[in-house]
Amino acid sequence: MLRLIALFLVIAGIYIGVQYRDEILDLFGQSSFDQVEDAIKDGKDAVADKLQSLKG
Repeated sequence: MLRLIALFLVIAGIYIGVQYRDEILDLFGQSSFDQVEDAIKDGKDAVADKLQSLKG
């Protein structure tokens, strides 16, 4: 029974995410997602540069 409830919640979450994607992005703002993505890329680049400088 618990598995059925969990499965239903997952399916409901996917349905809501697909149907209301635009509203969710408008609510949180696409720019904030882009800022997080840019920060992650910058962090990866900084780590890669630091590793290269440590290797010699």
